[in-house]
Amino acid sequence: MSTLLAKTPNAHAGVCIAHGFERLELSGPFWHAFAAFKTCSHAFLLDSSVASSECGRYSFMGKQPIAVFQARRLNPQSRPFDTVMEIQRFESAGGKKYGDPPHPERISGDALETLRNLLAEYAAPFGEEAKKRFPFLGGAVGFFGYEAGSWNGPDGSIKTQSESSIPDIHFALYERVLCHDHDSGETYISVVGRGNTDQAARRASEQAMGAIRESVAATQRTTQRTTQRTTQRTTQRTAQRGKAAPQSLRAS
Repeated sequence: MSTLLAKTPNAHAGVCIAHGFERLELSGPFWHAFAAFKTCSHAFLLDSSVASSECGRYSFMGKQPIAVFQARRLNPQSRPFDTVMEIQRFESAGGKKYGDPPHPERISGDALETLRNLLAEYAAPFGEEAKKRFPFLGGAVGFFGYEAGSWNGPDGSIKTQSESSIPDIHFALYERVLCHDHDSGETYISVVGRGNTDQAARRASEQAMGAIRESVAATQRTTQRTTQRTTQRTTQRTAQRGKAAPQSLRAS
């Protein structure tokens, strides 16, 4: 499918966004492709264990988010969702790359409002055909921790960093995603490219698409070679046992 270009009203002025959405042929189960993702920063795999149309039809994986959001409540007496937050931006809404890891931005305030603003800042339009195929094409993946559920008043629970390194709220924003439909067996790549011109955004999208294709292909080649070697060793051991059997019978 051709790359779709669009400007989103939530982005900064002059920012162009290209959404790439193309089918990817896999030689094995969808989760095998995660071998190409798992060594990358903040990789995730949401693999359905119940592949049915009613429950668990889709699976997703992603890597290298453009931003990561974390929040912890200040203290039990603070206002609901009044937190200390940390935001890491690996890429700006306009496509500028930052360091890896980037310098974290630390602020305090309303966690939900800040998260909403972050999502609006990086919002990307997706093509209608792509949205019909999958309920998720990119965006926030993460969690609200158990403690965050009790942030509705001054008696809510709180945990310190010395007690746990896990934040109360954690979300990463992904624009490099593999989407799999268990009903059709089809897998698609969904990527977002950003730039100050349509050409730059399209080029970024195509480069991200090509990088994912190559990494998955390399993983599949490695898996195939490993499978072949395992099969060969198994065949050799079986043949050796077959030759040794008559000797054992004669010895007995």
